[in-house]
Amino acid sequence: MIAPGTRQTVDLPVSVLSDHTPVSMSVHVIHGKADGPTMFVSAGIHGDEVIGVEIVRRLLRTPHLKSLRGTLIVIPILNAFGFINHARYLPDRRDLNRMFPGTPGSLLRIFHGRGDVVASGDLMAVVCDPFGENEQEITAPFDGIVVGRAVLPVVNEGDAIIHLARVQSMKRAEDAVGDLNDQLSDDPLFDEDEII
Repeated sequence: MIAPGTRQTVDLPVSVLSDHTPVSMSVHVIHGKADGPTMFVSAGIHGDEVIGVEIVRRLLRTPHLKSLRGTLIVIPILNAFGFINHARYLPDRRDLNRMFPGTPGSLLRIFHGRGDVVASGDLMAVVCDPFGENEQEITAPFDGIVVGRAVLPVVNEGDAIIHLARVQSMKRAEDAVGDLNDQLSDDPLFDEDEII
């Protein structure tokens, strides 16, 4: 808990490099003396675009923050891996700017994530037009496990929305997916160069 009228830097663990060097993301929280809205500012989403990091640094040093009403949450370097390597992308070549989830009112709303078990007929997603007049429900054509999904909240005709795997033994598949998720979350490996 950060008391009103104070500021604090919190380091959130992100992952570890292939040599087990920990990587964290620094989050600066400035909690004003008076109540007010909360604002989030980030920079460094592309590791090779560093001007935003300097702007955030200047924001954090401005004397106007002493009279802040509400809370300011600032992450100067969102893509730590890209920043360290002077690269736009994450180590697996994904663009972090394309990884944000959709909102409940977006054009594509997906209701299941990777690893979820679904039954035939379960509602998987809803696609609607930009005016919100027409909605199309997408249901599971068979029992299975979600192994992939779209990450952008916009789709075009023919785009893959959800990849559903059909398995012979649902129990064995659930156990395997659970074990794999546990292993990946324990010590995630983001450096594709280390995979042989």
